[in-house]
Amino acid sequence: MRTMRKLKVSSSSASEAKPRRAIGRPVVDPENPPTRPADWVGARIVIPPEPAADKIPGGVIFHIFRASTDYALFAITDRAKPKRFPPAPNGGTWQLFKKVPEIGRRRVGFSETKAKADIARYGYHLASIRS
Repeated sequence: MRTMRKLKVSSSSASEAKPRRAIGRPVVDPENPPTRPADWVGARIVIPPEPAADKIPGGVIFHIFRASTDYALFAITDRAKPKRFPPAPNGGTWQLFKKVPEIGRRRVGFSETKAKADIARYGYHLASIRS
């Protein structure tokens, strides 16, 4: 059976209170934020979400396929059943991963501009998430 430790309560006023520390993670003091990126590692902060991007009316719907043998390799096309498609690596198959609309700005994973150019030229665009 575990016993609870009694916490010491200081008699200092609330205005003098220092930010509390979570176990293993520092708390960022909004009055005195860290100045180096290394100071932010592991800190508890709230980052507001980025507003959702609006799809472009009449824009392309990208169909993203993932290789069954290499989850870091994707083939992107503008149709659910592409006419021309590269062979999947190591004898695998292409599996539909997701469909996303064109948003006209930077996107994580692939460049819409390059994808549209490759789709017009080859019928597909290959993307890899390896660094």
